[in-house]
Amino acid sequence: MACGHIRNWIKCLYGVDLMKYAMLISCGIKPYVPKLHPAEFLLGVYLIPSEHGPIMTKNNLRMVLDSLQASGDVIFRMMEDEANLKVDAESTQYEQPYAQVAVKGRNVDECRKKLGEVCGKLNIETKNYRVSEFTKYL
Repeated sequence: MACGHIRNWIKCLYGVDLMKYAMLISCGIKPYVPKLHPAEFLLGVYLIPSEHGPIMTKNNLRMVLDSLQASGDVIFRMMEDEANLKVDAESTQYEQPYAQVAVKGRNVDECRKKLGEVCGKLNIETKNYRVSEFTKYL
């Protein structure tokens, strides 16, 4: 079913819950899947402990993130417990993302612009994690 965020994004864009449909199919029930075109687009990035740990530990950044999420401007999803962020960054050779930040828009250009603004506000774009480079070819 791909990564956890794919299920959430497909549900948000199409109203289809892949997990529910997978369970129905495994029970021999053929689900009805509506053929819908998305009315909006989503674009997001992962956060990694070594680059983005301060977002969760600095009160001012966390307050900005919480405010953006509450207003619906940002979709934020934790994939790792906050307490494990420092330990994981120091003890593993390869970092695992701990969260995802995404934005909605009417088209890819709007999403790219919104994501750039959010990444600037939250200090997600760093010299080692160039979100603008990731998104410029979309």
